[in-house]
Amino acid sequence: MYITFVVQQCETKRYISFFKKWFGQEVEDDPTVKIESLSNTLKSSKSKLTTGFRWSKPPPPLQTALNRNAINNNNNNNNSNNENVNFKPTAVYSIGNNNQGQLGLSDCKSETNFTFVETLSNQSVNSLQSSLLHSAILTNDYDMLTWGANFHFQIGHKYGSNTSIFPNFIESCPFSVKNSFPKNSVIDVAIGGWNSFALTKEPKSGANHIYTWGNNNHGQMGIGSIYNIQTPSLIQSLSTFNIVQISGGFFHTHFLTDKGMVLSCGRSTEGQLAVSNSMQDKLVVIPTRADLLSDIDVSLLASGAFHSAAVDKKGDVYQWGVGELKKDLKDDVYYTPFNQHCMESLAAIATEKINKITIPDGGLVIQVAAGDNQTLALTNDHKLYQWSTTDQTPKQIDFPEFKDHRIIKIATSTTHSGVILAPKEKVVTDSNEVGEADTKANNKLFVWPNRSFKLDRELSGNLFFTVTQEPKLFTFPTDHQLVDLSLGAHFCIVLAEKLELDNKV
Repeated sequence: MYITFVVQQCETKRYISFFKKWFGQEVEDDPTVKIESLSNTLKSSKSKLTTGFRWSKPPPPLQTALNRNAINNNNNNNNSNNENVNFKPTAVYSIGNNNQGQLGLSDCKSETNFTFVETLSNQSVNSLQSSLLHSAILTNDYDMLTWGANFHFQIGHKYGSNTSIFPNFIESCPFSVKNSFPKNSVIDVAIGGWNSFALTKEPKSGANHIYTWGNNNHGQMGIGSIYNIQTPSLIQSLSTFNIVQISGGFFHTHFLTDKGMVLSCGRSTEGQLAVSNSMQDKLVVIPTRADLLSDIDVSLLASGAFHSAAVDKKGDVYQWGVGELKKDLKDDVYYTPFNQHCMESLAAIATEKINKITIPDGGLVIQVAAGDNQTLALTNDHKLYQWSTTDQTPKQIDFPEFKDHRIIKIATSTTHSGVILAPKEKVVTDSNEVGEADTKANNKLFVWPNRSFKLDRELSGNLFFTVTQEPKLFTFPTDHQLVDLSLGAHFCIVLAEKLELDNKV
C-alpha cells in the first residue's frame, strides 16, 4: 500500500512547517544547513534535563475552586476538604523509545536522556499513567490529556493535532479528551494495553461516570460488546456504582467501588477476573461482581498482562490469574491486540483461585504494581518485594542504590521496573553518629530492566531504543521533588513538583 501526498501550492508553507518540526530545518531557512534524514533524526537527542526548562504554573484559582466544589458536592465523606489546595508548579520528563510519539515531545525522536516535556509546560500535572505505547495525565484542574500510539483508538482524539504525522494513528502531542464530557471533572485516569478510561464526576449531582475508548476485542471496556470505540463513551452499566479506582490489564479491567467491591470484565481465560465460572465463558463483556473477592475489603488494585493483585484495608495482598508473554522469537515482543500466539503460554495451568501472599516479617503493603508475570509490592517499612504468577513467594529487591534511601513510589511494565527514592529520615554517619537527612530531596529515580532485550534488538535493529539496559540511577536537580512515574514498553515518564529550597546564608 502506498500513501501519496498531493500538496497544493497554497498549502506548501503549511506542510513545510509540519515537516520542519519533525525532521529538521527547511531548505529556505539556511542553505548551509544540512537537511536531516529520517534515520538520523530518529537517532538524535534533545538537551538533557533542564535546557529550555520551565516550571508549569498552578491552575487558575477560580476554575480550580469551581471544579473542586463540583467534586465535593454531595460527597458523603464529611472530611472532604473544601480548603484551597496549594498546587505546586510541576515538570514532566520522558526517556526511551518514541517511535509512536509515546514520550509526548511532539515528534518521534527517541531519547537516551531524560528530556523535558515542553508540551506539558502549561499544565499543572497531578499524576501519570503509561501502557505499552500510550500515556495519559490527570491535571490539577481535573482534565485528562493523552498521547502516543492510536492505531487502536486508545488516545480518544476525534481529530488529530497539527503535530501528528498521521492524525488518526500517532498523537505525539498531549491533548485533552474532555470535549466528549465538557461539563464533568476528571478525578482519575487509567489505561489498559490498548484502551483508556476516565473517571469523571458531574458538577450538579456529584455522580461518578466512567468513559472509555480504544480496543475492546475481549470486552475489556465493559460496554456490553466487543466493538472498538474511537472516542470516549459512557459505560452505562456502572452508573449505579460509586467507582473510586480503575485498573486495566492487557485484556481485562477491574473497577473498585467505595464499598471495597470489585467488578470485572474482559478476557477470563487465565483466571484474571476473579469471577466464578468465568473461565469457561472466556469473555465477560459487562462489568460483573468479582465474587471470589467478596470476603476481601479491597482498597487498592493492580492489573498485569494476565493477572491481577489487590490490597485490602488491613495491608494484606492477594493475587489471581496466571500468564506470561512468550519470548522465543522476535515477533513475540511485537505486542498488538491480535498477536495472540504469544499471549497464552501459561493459560493451561490457570485456575480461579485467589491466593493470599505472605509478606516476610509481617510487612503491610501500601503500594502494588503488576506487569508481565510479575508483581511488585512496597511495604510500610519501605521494603520492596517481587513475585510471579507461578512462584508466589515474595523475594526482597535490594539494590546497592537503595542504601540510605527509602522507596516512596513503585512502577513496572513489560520491560522495566522503577522506584522513586528519598533519603531516609535518619542516617548513620561514618562516626556512628545518628544525623538527620534532608527528607525533602526526593530527586532520585532508579530503573532496571525486567528481562533481556535481545529479541527487541533483533526486531528493531538500529532503531532500537530503551530506557536503560542495566540498572541505573537517575538524579534530577535539587529543586525537583519527584512525585510520580510511569513505565511503558521501553519508555519512562516522571513527574516532579517544585521544591522551595531554603536560602541559607
